[in-house]
Amino acid sequence: MTDAVARETVVRWVKLAPTLGDLGVGGVSMLSERSLTIAAMVQSSFANITQLKHTLAPFTSWLAEQGVLHTDLESTANGTPIYINYASWYDYFNHTVASDTSITPDTSAGTPGSITSRLVPRHYYESDPEGLADILVQFSKAGSIIMGMTGPLRYAKDHPTAINSTSVTPVWYQSPWHIMPLGGEIARLREYAKDGGAYFGESDVNEPDAASAYWGSNYPALLRAKAKWDPENVFQVWHGVGSPSLGNGTQSICA
Repeated sequence: MTDAVARETVVRWVKLAPTLGDLGVGGVSMLSERSLTIAAMVQSSFANITQLKHTLAPFTSWLAEQGVLHTDLESTANGTPIYINYASWYDYFNHTVASDTSITPDTSAGTPGSITSRLVPRHYYESDPEGLADILVQFSKAGSIIMGMTGPLRYAKDHPTAINSTSVTPVWYQSPWHIMPLGGEIARLREYAKDGGAYFGESDVNEPDAASAYWGSNYPALLRAKAKWDPENVFQVWHGVGSPSLGNGTQSICA
């Protein structure tokens, strides 16, 4: 596969992300310099397997044209099925996680170090898929990228008034993917999507505008709640609500 074809594959996957999110498709895709691995899942209450195949057809047809998939769009070129129907989450768990013999009681969970991430609003996927894809391809040369298909786009579609009912940044409800470049090059993505955000559990520990990235327009309300219950600002954590570390000391710590 040439570099041009590889880039076009990423562009097409970026373009499809908002549609998959609206359908309720979750999962994860991983991009490296040499591969794009996709595990897309949807529960039956959102869509059936036929609807999922139909939605993915523009992408799988492209892969078949490149010789990656069989022309029936049901299997890889070497005959491995690309779709599996599970009766329940428990059935899926037993077939994927529980059956992994490499996992033992002594197997460690997670890895040391910090992971940076970014939430990029859907309008970038729709208006500039090539630009976003180029950044992802560039990132992949430094290390793998995890693209968590975790944005609650379907929830926001079904419950439009609930978007600001939680404290997290509203950008969560607009972002098809939770993007984590393992090479650590988050600054370029932050600059690209200035109206984006971040998940504070997996973000840059030196996030320059953490209040905006983590909570967005919800921060003033959170600050008022903090002032009500902790008026002396006794309880502080790094980049938490009311923390002097927010914005390198430029963010207000008072309501």
